[in-house]
Amino acid sequence: MSGMIATIRSEWTKTFTLPSVWIMTGVLFAVFFLFQFLSFDFYSQTAARLATGESTQAEVVASLQGDLMASIFNPGILFTLLGAIMAGAEFRTGQFGMSVVAVPNRIRLVTSKVLVAALFALGLGIVWYAIGTALMLVSANGISAAAVFNGDFFATLARVLLFMVAFALFPLGLTLLTRRTLTGVIAAMVFLMLTLSQVVAMVSPAVDAFLPLSAARNLLLKSDDTPVPTTADPIHGAIVLTAWAVVTVVVAAIATKRRDA
Repeated sequence: MSGMIATIRSEWTKTFTLPSVWIMTGVLFAVFFLFQFLSFDFYSQTAARLATGESTQAEVVASLQGDLMASIFNPGILFTLLGAIMAGAEFRTGQFGMSVVAVPNRIRLVTSKVLVAALFALGLGIVWYAIGTALMLVSANGISAAAVFNGDFFATLARVLLFMVAFALFPLGLTLLTRRTLTGVIAAMVFLMLTLSQVVAMVSPAVDAFLPLSAARNLLLKSDDTPVPTTADPIHGAIVLTAWAVVTVVVAAIATKRRDA
């Protein structure tokens, strides 16, 4: 256990001394705030329905939470780049061989990388959700914080965190598998484009539901929140996203163990 903790601490320090990680984090926050700014009108219009009597408070709060998830979902797609950069930095600088010498147990090494990426994505997800909720309350005049902080609030937070962690981990696994940041990014983008282009959905919506971006959309959004209909329920989306993260990192760990540094 002490060896694992030491490896995680080493990976954490090594990862967050990389300028590329902080640059990507800055880009993520910039895009996040852009989408929050674009969501102000949606929040205001949704809250106005309570004042005019068009909707009940419960309906307005549910709609606001849907708008909040949509405003996080769009910039959150870029977590694929963060995961690939975190995994690929050592390959780009040629330091992976040194890491293997320092930590001969390659499964422990890959596990530590996965945990560091998951913890960082988890932290960013909590910060994003807190900021998004605060900005939503500021924009949605007439909606009290007490009405927003209900059981659904924490269920929504759990879904957002699953999305962000999974979207950081599956490209991380692909990058460890291919040993190139660009290859990992391209592989992740191919899966995303299959959803965005609707090529698979037109042939078989059931198959489309197993793509990572479709799973994330099914997990976070309702059909009313997106121009593209969802293809499965949130539980299915959660299972598929978890499977993508787990399978890619497990395959990457096995491949890393079997081949030369």
